[in-house]
Amino acid sequence: MTGEAEWFELLPPTGLQPDAVHRLLVPRVRPATHVRLDVLPDRGVARLRLRLRLRLHGSLVPPKA
Repeated sequence: MTGEAEWFELLPPTGLQPDAVHRLLVPRVRPATHVRLDVLPDRGVARLRLRLRLRLHGSLVPPKA
């Protein structure tokens, strides 16, 4: 990222098990435009899904049904 924006931690490092679904909740709400996933050596990620709410000019955009 460039400019004045800085990375911040959404979740602390978390131990996960292989071949399992993990659902992690972010404890606090803070606006973010990017998400970075750090993977330790010799570990892999098959899929990363993020569920979020979008905001447009400070207003909540309702999800599509």
